[in-house]
Amino acid sequence: QKESASKWNKAGGTIGFVGIEGVGIIGVFCVSDAIRRDAKEVVTELMESDIEILMLTGDGDGAANAVGWEVGLPPENIHSHLLPEDKLHFIGSIKFGGTPKPCNPCSNKELVLMCGDGVNDA
Repeated sequence: QKESASKWNKAGGTIGFVGIEGVGIIGVFCVSDAIRRDAKEVVTELMESDIEILMLTGDGDGAANAVGWEVGLPPENIHSHLLPEDKLHFIGSIKFGGTPKPCNPCSNKELVLMCGDGVNDA
C-alpha cells in the first residue's frame, strides 16, 4: 500500500486511506483531476500569443505539478497550496502591483483574467 500511495502521489493524485478503529489501515485509494483533451493546445496557443499563464491551486505540489506539466506550464508558473483568499491576494498583487503584459495586440491595455474551476473560485 505504501508503494502505491507513493507512486500515485508522484503522479499527482490525492491519496486517501480507509481504516478501522483497532485494526488500522485496511485500504488506500487515489483520486485525480481529469484534464480536458484540448487544454494543452489552448495553453500553448495563449503562451505563443505572448499571454502569460499562471496556475493558482489549492492542490498540493504533486497534483499541481502533474497538471501543470500535462498542460505545458513551466514550473515557475505553478503556485500550489493556496486558499481562495491567497488566490485573491495573488491576483491583486499582479493587477495592482505587478507587471501584467498587454494581452491584446490591438491595444496597450493590461488585463488580468482569472478562470476558476470550482465554487471556491467564484
